[in-house]
Amino acid sequence: MVYTKYKFTPWDIARYLIILNSSRSRENEIISDFFQNYNNEIVWDYRKDFNKFRNEVYNSMIILSARPYEQAEIQKTLKDLKIKTNDYKLDKYGTYFKLKKLKILYSEKSYCSINLEIMINELGYKRRNSILIENILRAVNALHLQFYLKQYTPCDIARIKLNQTVIIRVSDIY
Repeated sequence: MVYTKYKFTPWDIARYLIILNSSRSRENEIISDFFQNYNNEIVWDYRKDFNKFRNEVYNSMIILSARPYEQAEIQKTLKDLKIKTNDYKLDKYGTYFKLKKLKILYSEKSYCSINLEIMINELGYKRRNSILIENILRAVNALHLQFYLKQYTPCDIARIKLNQTVIIRVSDIY
């Protein structure tokens, strides 16, 4: 199985759909639209077969929404049925910004705004440092996202104040 750190897996889509908590028809619209319009951003294993992709998203949603004590049993049952589950390593930066990108693509707003200090805390850090900024920028660039301040002014998150709100948008050069 090919592992690509910043490609979307069915688990990423499932996480977003669970957070979104919408109707089944809206979930189908999102899965279908993502498969058709952003196919090159899906891990290679699922790019060619829509039904395989959709089924894996729904299987992932079942596992992710189960109680912790039920998850092991579900994983065992799926393994017995020879249904593959998440073989991809989790990258907290990639996962965080994949969810942000899905939110931007499938919500009414074409951006996502967040206070820089809150974003750093959500990533598990208390202070900004060069390694954190490097990892954030790597994920953001790989996912074709960009940081802005108000008035659509591009910004460098290494230099702005922690209490400033950054706006995340899908890059124009996409």
